[in-house]
Formats: sequence, C-alpha cells, structure tokens
Amino acid sequence: MPGSHSHLLLLALLFALLSLLQDVVLALPLNAPLLPSYDYIVVGGGPAGLTVANRLSEDPSVTVLLLEAGPASDNSPETELPGLIGDDIGGPYDWNLSTVPQIYLDGAPRSIPQGHVLGGGTIINGMLWNRGGQGDYADWVALGNEGWSWDDLLPYFMRSETFTPGANAELAAQFSIQEYAPVHGFSGPVNVSYPRYFWNSSAVLFSALNEAGVPTAFDPNTGWVAGASFLPLDLDPVTEERSDAAKAYYFPYAGRSNLWVSTGLVVTQILFQPAPNLVATGVEFAANAHSERQSVSANREVIVAAGALHSPQLLLLSGIGPAAALQDLDIPVNTDLPGVGGNLQDHGRVWCWYPYTNASFPNPTELTNNITFATDALTEYWENRTGPYTAAAVDGVAFPSLPALNNGSNALSSTASAQSTSQYLPSNLDSSMLAGYAAQHTLLTSALSDSTRAVSEILNGNDGVLSVANMRPFSRGSVTLNSSDPFTPPIIDPRYGSNPLDISILQAAIAFNTRLLSTPSLSTLEPVQVYPQPGATEAQVETWIDTKLQTEYHPAGTCAMMPFELGGVVSPELLVYGTRNLRVVDSSVMPMLPAAHLQAVVYGVAEKVRSALTEILCL
Repeated sequence: MPGSHSHLLLLALLFALLSLLQDVVLALPLNAPLLPSYDYIVVGGGPAGLTVANRLSEDPSVTVLLLEAGPASDNSPETELPGLIGDDIGGPYDWNLSTVPQIYLDGAPRSIPQGHVLGGGTIINGMLWNRGGQGDYADWVALGNEGWSWDDLLPYFMRSETFTPGANAELAAQFSIQEYAPVHGFSGPVNVSYPRYFWNSSAVLFSALNEAGVPTAFDPNTGWVAGASFLPLDLDPVTEERSDAAKAYYFPYAGRSNLWVSTGLVVTQILFQPAPNLVATGVEFAANAHSERQSVSANREVIVAAGALHSPQLLLLSGIGPAAALQDLDIPVNTDLPGVGGNLQDHGRVWCWYPYTNASFPNPTELTNNITFATDALTEYWENRTGPYTAAAVDGVAFPSLPALNNGSNALSSTASAQSTSQYLPSNLDSSMLAGYAAQHTLLTSALSDSTRAVSEILNGNDGVLSVANMRPFSRGSVTLNSSDPFTPPIIDPRYGSNPLDISILQAAIAFNTRLLSTPSLSTLEPVQVYPQPGATEAQVETWIDTKLQTEYHPAGTCAMMPFELGGVVSPELLVYGTRNLRVVDSSVMPMLPAAHLQAVVYGVAEKVRSALTEILCL
C-alpha cells in the first residue's frame, strides 16, 4: 500500500540519518581525549607508523592509538609544491638533528634532517618514488630473512600506491618512459604520478648517459634499476601537490571510531612486565621535558615506528640494548641486545657543480633568481596546476653499476675482497655484530662486480648540479644515548668514510661525471666545470669529498632485521628479540640499504608487517 511504502521510506530515512549522526558522534578528531588502554599503540606518525595504524584500524573490533612527537602540517606551499622541495628543511617540521664531528672526513658535524611532523619524512623529502633492485632484497634474504625477497615484497609495494599512468607524450618520448602495469598498484592510499612539466636539460643528460654507457631503465620500479630513469613522485595527479603519508593513510580515515591519533607527544619509554620474554604493557609519554609524564596501556602490542634515529633511542631508553651501555647511564637492563643502535648506514652524497651556460635551457634557479619567470610560473601553477612548480628540482637520475662507472674495471671489487671485514669497524663491537657485518661485506663486495646492481646515484639538479651518492656504503656507524633524558637528542655517528671504499666509490662517480661533460649531448648545455675544479688531482677530489659529503636523508639499519647471532634486533616478523609483543617497523629494520630513495620501501615494509599481524591474530 502507498501509505505503508511511505512509512517504510520514512523509517529508512530516519535510520540513515541516525546512522549518519552516529558516525559524526563516533568520528574522532585529531588529539581526541585518550582512553586508559588500546589494543595497539603505534609510536611515530611517519610513513611506517601511519600505514600500520591505518591497516590495523580496518578491523573495527580493535582500538589503535598512534602517538606522534611533531605537529600536524599546515599544508603550506613549502610542503605541498614540488617546485619548493627543500624549503622546509631546517624548519619546524624538521628534528634539526646533527651528527657528531665526522673524523674520517673533515672533522665537521653534518646536519641530518628528519621529519618532526605527522607524516614524517614524507612531508619534507624530495618526493622521489623508487624501490631499488631485486638483488637488494635477495641480500636481505641471504642475511636470514626468508619472506623478504623482491617477489615477496612486490604485492606490498603495489598495495601502498595508486599509480597514475599516462606521463604526457613529450615526457614519455624524451625519457623513454614505458610504464609496466604488472609492478604498479592502482588502488592504494599514496598517489604516485609523473609531473606535468620537466626541465628539458634532463633529456639532454639522458642522451649523455647513454653515450657514456649507462642504459635507460624504462620503468624504474620493475626491480631492474642499473640505469637512467625519470622517477615518478608521490604526487597527486589532479592537484599536483605532495601526496604525503598523513594525506594518504590518516585524514581520509580520521572518522574511524577505533583510531586515535595524537600529535605533540613524545614517547619517553616503553613499559614492560617482567617475564621470560618481556611483555610490553604500554608506553609513557609527555609533551615536553617539563610536562607531567603520563602512560597508556597496550592490550596486544606496541609498535615502534620512530625512524632509524629515534627508534633505537627509544629502545635504549626502555632498557633494551647493550647491557654495559645501559648500565653506564643507570638504565635498568630489560634485555641485553647488542645490536640496538648499531649498523647505522646512509647513502653519502656529494654536491658537484658544472653550471650550464646555454641560456636556451631554463633551469630551477630561475624560480629564485628571475622574478618574472617565478611569478609567471607560480600564476600558472595556481591557475592551471601546470608549469615548473609541478616539477621537482631533481627528476632525472641514474643508478650506474660499478662496471659502468669504471669502464668495466673490477679494481674496487678486488680491493673489497682483500679487506679484513673488521678492519674499519669500531674496536669495541660485540662478536655478533662483527659476524653480521662480515656477512654484509661479502654481499656488498659481490654487488660491486655485478653490472645489474647500482653502486652509485647521479642526481640531476637541472642547473649543472650533478650530485653523486654512494648506494653501497661499506662504512657503519651508530646511534647511542647522550643521557637517560628522552628529550636530549641521541648521539648520531654515521662514521662517514670510515671505510675508504666509500670514498673510492664516490671518486669513481665524480670521474664518471667528468666523462659525461665531454659527451656530445651534454656539451650542448655548455657546462663549465667548477667544483671539483678542472684537472683536479685524486687527492684534491678526495678533499672535495671530505668537505662536501652529506646525508642523502636515508639513515637505516639501527634495529636490523637479522638473526640474533648476526647482531640483529628484530626477527623477520619484526618482533624485537627477547620480547613477546614489541615490534619495530621503519627504515631501522633494513639490514642493508637498497639502492633507492626510501619512502616507497618503507611503505612496503609497513604494509607487509600489517599483513603478518593480521595472520597472527587469525591463528
């Protein structure tokens, strides 16, 4: 009957309205009041922490709390526009950390930017999106990590991204971009795409690289990377803005009634219940050094995702680490775990400058030095979301193998093979860590002679800057405590250059740059060799490296996923040894650095551990 249908329709509308109101009531704003306990507590709101928190909270029957030390981003142009990359380093979204003086270089400390913001490093990084090579993950497996090969990780790399194919025709033609759909995801949280603009000097560089013997890697995310590539960015293809971890994994899901995210809170220690294997019962936290310490309980697990510099710091503050070092600071020892904070590695990067003087090739310096060009470009961006501000300063890169750099020479491989593996390590390392590094050294040495494995990176700044970075660092450093005060930064010592092989790799990369300058293609840009100077001797190039070597913003390895007897900190399930329910999920678990920028890798690692947690819960 019509009346009955109307009545049912009214009831349906009322029910829908009540459901909507319930969703509004249950939706949790950022920094909502905390409950006494949660099923899962995630420490750190970078790409790993936000990924894990998001995926765990897909199950409405569990509660998840994420604690982030930094604020939420204000989405200012400095963080959003690809053309302004780097402008926010050293600002409020950076921890503003520094290393100790680097005695194997020029004796000066180095700044080491890290994201201090919801979204972590994905707010301030260079936006480059690549995963490294298949051999990089074969090395992880060789170090005792079954289930972490390229084939194992690929589904999780894909799960994190919505890849938008269709680089514009000119871009695709200039850089031989061939998007290979089977290695890309099309429904993940992070937008990945190519910009709508490119600096045309990049295309010239690609031709020069081919002339110098470096092939083109047509799709840089297939796992075969020893070549030149135009890298995609974590870039929204509609707005042409950065697609960071907070936008991707938190804000679209902030309405979940079981997901709490709190910013501006520093976790000061993990709380444990003594047992044969420690049980993490919660965390202690505070807003700052003068605030009252508070605590919250974990019913199931605590997951640390504070990054390669702060995750080991938190474990040490919580009594997990080398017993003697903890006792020196009067920190009660919960688990004697020698590997915590060790195995620190980074891609050391050196700036080289060969300014292009051919004025027919515009370059990114125009955005700061030419007010007319910059104004027109900014107007174009805001009105059409096109033009130079959609492009990162670095777009075209190359990942040459050592044979490509050295014209087939294997001299460095021979030098590496002849090294004593402990020769350039700190003298006080635990025997397990010596064994772990010996295993890594063998794998690194093998990679040097492999024409399919990248050994360095060339980063094209499009203005004559051709920075070089070492993708196979042999040097190892550490993160240790300065004091038992959680608000005191840790002691960060990458020991850059402590193994002279790292300097030799960079010397080979700089020598290759010099060869590039003389290729017919690059000559059309009319480069001027400024730094290092023309005709520089080997000693002068080494001095340049010692003076200019900086981080490439890729610290890793300090809570390494390796067997305990190799100095490992976490198992292949990323469970901290000696504990029942404490995991670490971030770049600190990488036993060796892949030849890649790390954000895409971190997302994949976090997606994978989430699946492992789900499987464990279902048992």
